[in-house]
Amino acid sequence: MIIETKYEFGDKVWSLFQVIKSRHKTCGFCGGDGKVTGNDGNIQNCPVCYGSGDVLGGTTYRWQVEGPKEIIGVAVTKTNHPVSNSEGYYCDRNMFAYNVNTLFLLEKDALAECARWNAESES
Repeated sequence: MIIETKYEFGDKVWSLFQVIKSRHKTCGFCGGDGKVTGNDGNIQNCPVCYGSGDVLGGTTYRWQVEGPKEIIGVAVTKTNHPVSNSEGYYCDRNMFAYNVNTLFLLEKDALAECARWNAESES
């Protein structure tokens, strides 16, 4: 049986991957000082921000482009049901299967798709 795949062994591709970015805000308990003064006058690290003066204000997920990477393996699942089909690629010996939808032959195509996905996630 011959299975058609989008990429071949040795192809150089650009990948999209998601990174988490944390947003920080000023600690409301200590007002950003990182210290609190007790009734007895002793100054201690803030129990909320642990002395840093800021706390996590949320996270965002952003897509980024990485590459080029070389295709060194492929994992394909083909069934009689199109929703169950999958195509993943192994690149640069890292043993992580990249989904076919996150790989691009041209950097400009990867950058354009990355911008589109980031715009969608912001709306």
